[in-house]
Amino acid sequence: MKGDKFTISNEKLVEAKRKEAQRILASINRLASIMREEKKYTCNSCGKEKRIILAALDKDWREICLCWDCGTPKVLESILGKEYLEKMRKEWESKLKRLNLTPLSIAKYFYENWKLSDPVIMQRLIYFAYLEMLKKENTILFEEKFQAWPGGPVLESVIYSMYKNCEDLENFFAKVEEIGELNFTALQYLKATAKKFLNLNSSQTYRAARNKLWADALNEERDTNPIDENNLFIFVQESMRKPLSLNQ
Repeated sequence: MKGDKFTISNEKLVEAKRKEAQRILASINRLASIMREEKKYTCNSCGKEKRIILAALDKDWREICLCWDCGTPKVLESILGKEYLEKMRKEWESKLKRLNLTPLSIAKYFYENWKLSDPVIMQRLIYFAYLEMLKKENTILFEEKFQAWPGGPVLESVIYSMYKNCEDLENFFAKVEEIGELNFTALQYLKATAKKFLNLNSSQTYRAARNKLWADALNEERDTNPIDENNLFIFVQESMRKPLSLNQ
């Protein structure tokens, strides 16, 4: 009986210490957010002083600081657990607006308004516009997932259709639905994207498209590599310089 009481008391002490450690680490995350990530910590993965995405405890209660460069979805899942990372991602997703446009309607806009007929450059411009809307407007342009191909991000519905109809794109796009005028904000982002990136050469857009979001999703051993919700969630948090919160 006495031993049982000692065990229960010890467990309570251990739990109290665990909660205190979590509170301290949560404070680190909040402080880093308030300071716009000017404060840097030593990353336990790469060993460099960098701004962090996460301060956590491993199973042995050792503090782990993880920088954005090392904070891939796979690594974060191994630290936080799949269920917890999914919970945070779903909370973020619930606040997103969805326009439900089709990628081909966006390709049509770039083709008809900016004379863009190169299927590869088309992928990159749609990718840039998609990410800008997601970061700055909390808005998803369409539901199709980009695929991380070795050459960069690709929308299969666009690239296959454009190659198939490469000799008659005018008639092909004439049959594609236009983006309605009610989507004024989306049209403004598409216009800004075209103005910015069509003035760059192909190698510059190539480098810009092969960003960390694309790199984290790429796996040359798999046939398909979708840039999925976890990748997008982490990318947006990084863009906002917002550490992942561990408050539960």
